[in-house]
Amino acid sequence: MFARFLLSGLALLALLALLLKSLLLFWSPASFAVLTTTQQLEALLWGFRFDLAAAALLWAPAALLCWLAVRLGLRRLSWLWWWVPALVLAGLQVADLMYFANAGRHIGYELGEVTREAGSLLTTALKQYPLLMIATLAGALASALLCRHQLHLPTRMTIAKTELPLLLTLAVAVLCVRGSLTELPMKPDRAYAIGNSQQALLALNPVYAMLVSTASADQTGGGTPLYHQLPQPTEPQLALLAHLDGHAPYQPPQRKMNIILMLLESWPAELMQSYNPAAPNVTPHLDALHREGLRTDGLIAGGRRTVEGFFSALCSYQNPLEAGIPNTPLQDQHYECLPKLLSDAGWSTAVFQGMHKGETGQLAQLLGTQASYGKLEMPPPQVEQNSWGYQDPDLYRFILNKAREESRPFFYMVNNTTTHDDQLPPGEPWLFGDQSSNERQMSVLHYADKALGRFIEEYQQADLGPTLFVITADHTAGERSGHMGRYWIPFLMFATDGSIAPHYQPGIGAQQDIAPTILDLLGGKAPWFTGHSLLSEPPRGGIYSASGSIGRVYGEHIVEYPMQDPDKVTCFNWKKDLLLRSPQPCDEQAYRERDLSWATTWYQQSLLFDGKSRDYGLISPQSQLSPQLAEQSAPAPETNAVAEHHNDLGNAKS
Repeated sequence: MFARFLLSGLALLALLALLLKSLLLFWSPASFAVLTTTQQLEALLWGFRFDLAAAALLWAPAALLCWLAVRLGLRRLSWLWWWVPALVLAGLQVADLMYFANAGRHIGYELGEVTREAGSLLTTALKQYPLLMIATLAGALASALLCRHQLHLPTRMTIAKTELPLLLTLAVAVLCVRGSLTELPMKPDRAYAIGNSQQALLALNPVYAMLVSTASADQTGGGTPLYHQLPQPTEPQLALLAHLDGHAPYQPPQRKMNIILMLLESWPAELMQSYNPAAPNVTPHLDALHREGLRTDGLIAGGRRTVEGFFSALCSYQNPLEAGIPNTPLQDQHYECLPKLLSDAGWSTAVFQGMHKGETGQLAQLLGTQASYGKLEMPPPQVEQNSWGYQDPDLYRFILNKAREESRPFFYMVNNTTTHDDQLPPGEPWLFGDQSSNERQMSVLHYADKALGRFIEEYQQADLGPTLFVITADHTAGERSGHMGRYWIPFLMFATDGSIAPHYQPGIGAQQDIAPTILDLLGGKAPWFTGHSLLSEPPRGGIYSASGSIGRVYGEHIVEYPMQDPDKVTCFNWKKDLLLRSPQPCDEQAYRERDLSWATTWYQQSLLFDGKSRDYGLISPQSQLSPQLAEQSAPAPETNAVAEHHNDLGNAKS
């Protein structure tokens, strides 16, 4: 009886994990539209190993407690023992569904921040996903009633009836978690062994990834760095990085002026007329500011979370692919980023958030920022708060008061809070509606834009000296138009003294261009920055990583390829096809851009995980090749895909 309870409990929990994981297909169908029904089913069944592993991690502690209770005299075993880990499984899966809707990926290293912001997250979940929360609560209550059924155990429980079933259950659980005889535990990135990045996203059980990431002490959340899926580039590909000059001397900033870097929360360029003419007039104040300074067609964000956007913008460097550095040993490495450079040069540096300081404030200070302010450091609000903290008018009022107290040039980094929620203060009109998620987002964005315009106007009236405003976003959120829409953020910079002439630089840049552009205006240069100054050169495009693939944006074009098989390239014209649903023929330039992004990503990632990001351009890219693969790649003049493409061109000419 006891043995049947333990083993059937594990099996039922694994089946529940599979069922809950399958909800992702209905929750975010657009994310898996490229997969056929057969491929979706294959991914779910192939990934059952992760469902078993998640069930094993949750059931093993419950089985031990059951055994202890039986040994202490319990003879009526309720299925509520199973209900508790099942509730944990369901709760984590539901949390991942909501996170996936905004980030397009599963929760991993972010679980620590999720637990710290549990109150705000729960409030937001109840407001934005009421039906999902009600269904979850109803399911929990109904299942609790069903699980009240009790099993009656014999009065005399021998070792064969207690310890042996427990050992058998634990042995099965260990085997499930290992997944094989070589891995302990099975790594979440094993999901990519299915050979298709979209299938891997569906195959992986997010609860297992969360548990392993939380328990892991390494810098990758229980797996090897994702860039290891990318084959080492060849010598000719690495030769595309020959222009790097890390031996140039560092030039400290010379010009003293105030700087306010607005890393606006979740502002997508897709919803702004100045970037997307098809969009409604959601951000009239920001659109009007584009006539006053330097602008581009936007930037490609360096990630999908605030900490990732901060790292890209302030350090001019790639994040770990589809991840961030907080809560990993990567945060203990040494970085020479813009806040530190300006602090060392005499600037007063501070980061402002309308919510708890959390990971973002800690990261900013890790990167050299002197002060961090969150909602606990601010005076009582004048506007009713949203679920996360202060509305933008109160945050900007606090920043303006702090600026008035400064006696030296300052560098302020601002991450607003209004657009972190879909809630407006009482009395504010829902100009774009409040029925759908997109309508609420546009209405809130319009209100935040009005607050931003008023802040800049009041700042200029305060006459606090020449100030550089750099306005961009940390990342986007929600169901945007394809990968391009998910990483497309605004960019604008202007100076209150008019020292930046209105200028339009056509093309897409990268979030990594922000720090070198600011430093260039101040008369400085950091040769280890991977971006370049948009004041000196037109945008060179950007790189994003999503669902196991890398995308390279250049001009109006995008070339995408899976990390595991870079020869499978797909090309798009994002200006004509923002949803990226109509592939275009890939020309020779597309393959060059693929090679450049391949080499750049591999080089930056290898330095990052070796703790040598400061040596970008100083260490030869070729020196990062492993000796065995360097010998193999040296004679190869070009990849198979490029060679085949060149042969096709030669045949066409002949």
